[in-house]
Amino acid sequence: MDGDLNTRSELGPNSNPWWRVDLGRDGLVTGARLALNVMSHGSDPGVVKIKVENVTGDTVKCASIDEDVVNEPLVNHVVTYCDAPLLGRYVRVEMMAANICSILACQFSMFLYEVDVILGKK
Repeated sequence: MDGDLNTRSELGPNSNPWWRVDLGRDGLVTGARLALNVMSHGSDPGVVKIKVENVTGDTVKCASIDEDVVNEPLVNHVVTYCDAPLLGRYVRVEMMAANICSILACQFSMFLYEVDVILGKK
């Protein structure tokens, strides 16, 4: 995003908020650095997933950030790496409800202050 922690992208409240960045071309994604805050609105926290998509819409999971890493109401700085480098044009950050939540009962807000995609070499 813009590198200024005074600005943010606000998603929610929603049962599965998500955000996607277009890299402008295919890149070899190896991970992501995030500055984010998640508010669960009284429900159990979920899991933040990082996914890589190609132009045809095929999606592969890069990494997951467990709920014990994302603490409310703090801004959390998290670095996560893909199990293997993934080729794609889009990087998607999404909040998934915990297993014990029904989709209708859980509402989350996700505040993204910074998303840096870590790229490798082809």
